[in-house]
Amino acid sequence: MPGMRMFTMLLLGFQGAVAAPLPPSKPYGAMSEAAMSRSLAAVRKAPLRRRVEIISAGFLGTPYKLHPLGEGPGARFDRAPLRDFGAVDCTTFVEQTMALAIAPRLPAALKILRQIRYRNGKAHYAARNHFPEADWIPNNIRAGFLIDVTATVAGAGTKTAPKLISKRRWYAEKTEQDLHGFEKAPPADLEAKLAALKALGRGLPDEAVRLSYLPTDRFASLESRIPSGTIASLVREDAPGAPTLITHQGFLIRKDGRLYFRHASERLGRVVDEPAAAYFVRYARSRRKLLGINLLEVAGGPSLRLSSDTVHP
Repeated sequence: MPGMRMFTMLLLGFQGAVAAPLPPSKPYGAMSEAAMSRSLAAVRKAPLRRRVEIISAGFLGTPYKLHPLGEGPGARFDRAPLRDFGAVDCTTFVEQTMALAIAPRLPAALKILRQIRYRNGKAHYAARNHFPEADWIPNNIRAGFLIDVTATVAGAGTKTAPKLISKRRWYAEKTEQDLHGFEKAPPADLEAKLAALKALGRGLPDEAVRLSYLPTDRFASLESRIPSGTIASLVREDAPGAPTLITHQGFLIRKDGRLYFRHASERLGRVVDEPAAAYFVRYARSRRKLLGINLLEVAGGPSLRLSSDTVHP
């Protein structure tokens, strides 16, 4: 009967709409591990870009905390936890979102997180991807977790910024404030640890890198070409003493036809959505000029190196 067929089609359409994965109702940091696992289970069949959108929304409202992650208990220099869904800075927000989106089961996601944060997947301070231009971006591209799509979006308007990275100087300038988890350690122990931390940089050669970016003044005309879920890294003009060009990271998320910058904001103290074009224009006028943004797409990673729990796009 035509009427029955129409009713059945409407019912199936309604059920499909209900089954579509939605962002969690509260931040992951406010969930139990069981509740978080159930939330992740609901997004496993969604495409990878949609998983990035949904899972990054699970951090909205999460408090900002500078350097919340480290190498865990017993680490030599940084005993902050290996994962923390209750407090993030800009990079740990991006890293944890990536890991959960690539492998939306907690045990598998934590394995992926270590591969994203560390050059060899093992939690050692010297192997951490500290420098975005020299470590974090190229190492994760080689590992299959990221694809640089800056030139795809910007086309002939793509520009590159050079930078001489001095890890030797960066290590030499470390202070006791860079040692985490040793609040009760005797002063002599802290002094010895600091000396050992500084020694990690001895003999490291300077690295000349070049980073592609979409110029800030081209953003408004090209933002429609940026896929939702793309990672945006803010590329500043070089400055004496500045260890990096990239000073901030987040996701570009499309909602209701507008593009938002979803990021862990130190200024606002939490993970927020801000209209992307207005955000980038504001920082283009800052003292250290914002040249533009580097654009990265989250990828599924090398299948042979990932757990069988990993969900591919």
